[in-house]
Amino acid sequence: VESEVVRKTEINFILSVPTAVGEILYFAKAKNKKKCSDKDVSSAFLEGQMKKLPVLFLYGGEITKKTEEMLQQDIFKNLILLHLD
Repeated sequence: VESEVVRKTEINFILSVPTAVGEILYFAKAKNKKKCSDKDVSSAFLEGQMKKLPVLFLYGGEITKKTEEMLQQDIFKNLILLHLD
């Protein structure tokens, strides 16, 4: 629906995703870094919360161990993490 290039390695999107119950809007952040930290994921999650949308975080490279541990908690209920090959 909408896209914004924030930096050379970062793009924000508003996506319309078709589901069985209809279209759902998502806030998506795509990052192309070697390692994505918990700060990257947290900031994307907060941006999605401000827009009142679930978050799709797309990343190239790896995520840190601290980020993996943080994602196991129930804090990030409306966050989907996808690795881009």
